[in-house]
Amino acid sequence: VQDAGTRWALLLAGAFGAYSLRANNMANAMGVFLPTVALQDLHISAWLVLSPT
Repeated sequence: VQDAGTRWALLLAGAFGAYSLRANNMANAMGVFLPTVALQDLHISAWLVLSPT
């Protein structure tokens, strides 16, 4: 539950950061936050796994 909350918080922080920086690409804003949080892989299905790295 805490991991899901952290993911949502990072998504919201990234969206706000992209909006604040007037960035066209959300990855530019999220790159600042990712090294600070150790997230586990997110398994959506057997063939779709999202990795934070």
